[in-house]
Amino acid sequence: MSLRIFFEMARDKHQLFVAAGIGITPFIAMIHEAIAHQEQFELHYCVDNIDDYPFKRELSAYAANIHLYTPTQRLDLAQLLNIHQRGSHVYSCGSPAFVQLVRDNASHWSLNNVHFENFSPVEHVDDSAFSAIITHSGAKVEINVTAKQSLLDAIRKQGLTLDSACETGTCGRCKVQYSGDVDHRDTILSARERKTYMTPCVSRCKSGVLNIQLD
Repeated sequence: MSLRIFFEMARDKHQLFVAAGIGITPFIAMIHEAIAHQEQFELHYCVDNIDDYPFKRELSAYAANIHLYTPTQRLDLAQLLNIHQRGSHVYSCGSPAFVQLVRDNASHWSLNNVHFENFSPVEHVDDSAFSAIITHSGAKVEINVTAKQSLLDAIRKQGLTLDSACETGTCGRCKVQYSGDVDHRDTILSARERKTYMTPCVSRCKSGVLNIQLD
């Protein structure tokens, strides 16, 4: 099931959609939205078979705006994202690995112009317990997070309020400022953001004690 959290379109003159496989799903509606706002758009769609792919019939109406790629005719993301920069917004959807590839190739873009959605969260099974010091309203409290518990749940167990939405590391609503050694497991924060923020719904401590600032 595709997650539809915070994957909204920005209003601008040119929309660049990059999809892989079933990651095409949100772009069907986004194409209609671009047309309704009289915005230019391009869809760059990676498929397994150019003769048979999801939503082929629906997309045929926009053939002039659609570019298809296969395992033998690959999409050159570096070239694509070097051509389109100022005045464009890029949106990507697919597996976490595909989305990360798009993000890496768009690293020279403004963060405000890069939008993405993962088709599935990344799963981890190597969890271990750790401690965190939470600073809130000038007070500090040390909490223990068990191997089967998220930092977000542990914070809430202390009676502290922290907003969230997806709780799979794909929306970023619960992000908090931190210091310490973090195992970042989200698929939403950029490398720059990860230096300051973490997502307590999925990310954990690698070693030592985490320090979390809630306000």
